[in-house]
Amino acid sequence: MDDYAIKRNINRVYSRMEKCKQNDSSLEKLCRYKTVSINGIELYNYNYILQNVLNSQVYLKKISPIVATLTHDDLTIENLIVGNGQYVLVDPRGVLDTGYYRDYIYDIAKFTCTLSGFTAIKYGNFETTIERNSITYRLSNTVQNKYDKYSNNDGGIKIDLNKNFRSRDEVVKNINLIFNSIMDDKIGGANYSNSHQMIFGNQSYNKKGKTPCEYCSYKAKVQLV
Repeated sequence: MDDYAIKRNINRVYSRMEKCKQNDSSLEKLCRYKTVSINGIELYNYNYILQNVLNSQVYLKKISPIVATLTHDDLTIENLIVGNGQYVLVDPRGVLDTGYYRDYIYDIAKFTCTLSGFTAIKYGNFETTIERNSITYRLSNTVQNKYDKYSNNDGGIKIDLNKNFRSRDEVVKNINLIFNSIMDDKIGGANYSNSHQMIFGNQSYNKKGKTPCEYCSYKAKVQLV
């Protein structure tokens, strides 16, 4: 499974970092240093770490999966529907070169990432200062401040586009159930339960498009490698 770790983990980091460096010259300069300071915490640079892993069979073995199992491969909070004590995973990533059998740790990491400010970083809602090998960043509250002001008709008008015409009522309710519990001004930058809940908009689903739901249970075989 050492080849798996190199192909699915290490090579993925290298390829994505190369794309990032092409888009941002400051990242190219940061990668030249052995260590990088992030908000005052000094860490080894990714290239230094990966080179040490590649040169050590012990490290390669530690990051290689003991078994390959069925995985979702895109396990994010928006792909999880919860209700009545049950949960359903939706929209899995398509079959890649290794099929559906992969390292389950990837699913755990992907889900953890979506709970750790990934959305704010993805859409650029953060401020960054870079000096030599030191990075200082913080999540931006610019959008939230504008929303609060416009809610009081101060400098603008707030318009909430929260009607969902794509999803069925069951999906909308379950999404609201999840985000009402975990999303507020401090976590997620929005008071979801107060003013951001989605509204079921396509009422025609209840008449013309309503279909019975069937849940199928599959037994997966674990592939030992």
